[in-house]
Amino acid sequence: MGFFNKQVRENNLSHGINTYVLPTSVKDIVTISGSFLGGTLYSPTNNPQISTLTAAMLDKGTTNQNKYEISDALDSVGAELRFGNTRHHIYFTGHCLTNNINMVIDILTEQLRAPAFIDDEINKLKTRMLGKLDQSLEDTKKQALISFLRSLYPKNPPNYRYKTSETIS
Repeated sequence: MGFFNKQVRENNLSHGINTYVLPTSVKDIVTISGSFLGGTLYSPTNNPQISTLTAAMLDKGTTNQNKYEISDALDSVGAELRFGNTRHHIYFTGHCLTNNINMVIDILTEQLRAPAFIDDEINKLKTRMLGKLDQSLEDTKKQALISFLRSLYPKNPPNYRYKTSETIS
């Protein structure tokens, strides 16, 4: 705890957002990361992939800008934002030059607060996700782990796993 308290600066911003700043030796580069509850554990049992789909849609455009406008704005300053999910969280990561942090935070804020969820993009992602799930049927290690966890844990605790066919339906 000593290192953390000495090196990390905590800020409590509006709307319940906490930031933690850790200076590094890398000059003029900012790396950001964050997360919020919303991983696969929070998905409804009849739609276990919804958090994965939601995280994947966050960089597909907002109600104000399409994905190409966002990508062009970030690329023009060498910045990057990525989204993903775990069992517990939806997360984001990014990096940019120090003098572009306000623009990157503005884009990130827009992506988190006003995602477009365009039907065409949702359908493309669903098709891609179904393809990955179909491929996972050939992964014997993954299928063995699913079977093991299903036999070890009762339905619905954090470690229980659904069959691939149940995930797809």
